Amino acid sequence: GGGEGERARKPNKIIMSRVNSIAAGWQHTVVVSDDGKFYGWGIGKHGELGVEKGFQRFAATELKLDEGFEDTENAQVACGSKHTLVLSDGQVYSMGDSHNGRLGFKNKTHGIVKFPNNERKIVYIACGTDFSIAIGESGRDLYGWGLGTYGNLGDGDMEDRYTPTLFHVVDSRTNKNKRVVQVSCGSRHSIAVCDDGDVYSWGYGKEGRLGHGNVSDVSRPVRIEAFVLSDDQ
Repeated sequence: GGGEGERARKPNKIIMSRVNSIAAGWQHTVVVSDDGKFYGWGIGKHGELGVEKGFQRFAATELKLDEGFEDTENAQVACGSKHTLVLSDGQVYSMGDSHNGRLGFKNKTHGIVKFPNNERKIVYIACGTDFSIAIGESGRDLYGWGLGTYGNLGDGDMEDRYTPTLFHVVDSRTNKNKRVVQVSCGSRHSIAVCDDGDVYSWGYGKEGRLGHGNVSDVSRPVRIEAFVLSDDQ
């Protein structure tokens, strides 16, 4: 060991007081420091590591984003296989591969995502392999976009969406929209936690990944009955 190639790949030191958010995609990683700077490493040939498409680094390097999203404090980051989402001050910035609509727009590799329903503030983001989910300010409005073949966008269809599409987590017992506080995505399915502790899942059901006791695909959020709250007993 010790060849020139290995020395070139030795990690650089990045000086920061604290990591605020971190996410990993298929072949890339993005970190947000507490002073609002973005760092990344890995393969970024689709633009998932910032505006420099084709960017590839073996060590952490500060990323270049569009003006307005650099030096942003209290940001959250999420990564899909070939795309990245950044949430800051209620706005969502996406970058990377736009195939299947996973960025929330067409024909470009980075930009701000526009939401329907007069949504002014997004509070949480998550990425699947090639799709994205966001939670609106009320917690009762959710948005999905990208590959939707398996029902993983939660809107009742199994179609790709190139812009965010509104959907809800509905309590089948009351027919009211639940308030969601967190969402997470697998490669082809999604799962949400509500403020009362209920857990819902939807999307690709093979291998039992939805937790519903079967292998069926589900295109709208369905409560996981195995999680029983104490007041339901």
